[in-house]
Amino acid sequence: MQPNTEMIPYVLSQLEIAHDDLEGAKYLIDGSKYRISLNRAYYCVFRCLKALSVLHGHNFSKHSGYISYFQREYIKTGIFDKELSKIVTKTKTLRESGDYGDMAIVTEETALNAYKDAEKLYITLNEYIQAETERGK
Repeated sequence: MQPNTEMIPYVLSQLEIAHDDLEGAKYLIDGSKYRISLNRAYYCVFRCLKALSVLHGHNFSKHSGYISYFQREYIKTGIFDKELSKIVTKTKTLRESGDYGDMAIVTEETALNAYKDAEKLYITLNEYIQAETERGK
């Protein structure tokens, strides 16, 4: 897939936002705001998926579109390990439970694990996207 060079500034801005969300998740954990940190961890993951999709000319109106595209084009093809797919699913489920469900009590361990998962996905996708943007120049 060829990167859409016109969208590189937008893609890089999405990665910056993802990094801010990741830092926010850690900040919230340090402040014992575990439930809210799940939201920021998920949004880090989501922004990474969005950056990756837009880089290759795909924009969707729903989160599920970015997730499906990632699964189809990057997990099933073996570009990324299936572990990243599990991270996406798990952080999404935790975020939804924390935001909409009855998950009023979230442990520090759960929040830290979500943060570490988001960090792993961020590092992996950021490296890939940075290499793709260089290739597209």
